[in-house]
Amino acid sequence: SGAAGGWAPSSWRRRLQWHPLHVERIALRAELQLHTGCVNCVSYSDDGALLLTGSDDGHIGVWDASSSRLQGDLKTGHVGNIFCAKFVPGTNHTQIITCAADGQTRHLFAARDSSTCISYCCEDRELRTVDWYMMKVEFVPEHQQTFVSTQADSTLRMIDLRKWRGSGNSGGGIAMGETNANGGDVLCTVGKRDTYTI
Repeated sequence: SGAAGGWAPSSWRRRLQWHPLHVERIALRAELQLHTGCVNCVSYSDDGALLLTGSDDGHIGVWDASSSRLQGDLKTGHVGNIFCAKFVPGTNHTQIITCAADGQTRHLFAARDSSTCISYCCEDRELRTVDWYMMKVEFVPEHQQTFVSTQADSTLRMIDLRKWRGSGNSGGGIAMGETNANGGDVLCTVGKRDTYTI
């Protein structure tokens, strides 16, 4: 049944995570000083080498995960609190997707200097703007250019970066499907063969 001693596996994981032996090992390793507003999101790159932070100040911090050194301070076009920031998989840490309280989903392109540090943001384009807070983005496994975004009105949107043709509310081939979390499924097509039901 997947349970041991009457406990489900998820319960065992929770009990082990908060076991005193684990909690006692937690220590402050570094304080990352950059943002002037609340830090709302933290995410690692796929290889664990870099860390992203997003803040109410509209900036994205790029940090070396092992040394905790700041690699880049990227000013975005957001005019609201940044709630989520993720590296686009397979782009060697040079592309980032952000979403924020201003209803925007943005695509940032970062340039690297000779020491392979991210040094500045060379382009920041708006993918889509909606009337509600944008809350989170998550990339579709095995489809590095496709992600799902969530917003405060309980809807989901699947966005394919390969189909981007416009900006703002025009959508430009961005929204591949939409659904309301409170009812109904939508079938979203990715490429010619792959389909996902949200």
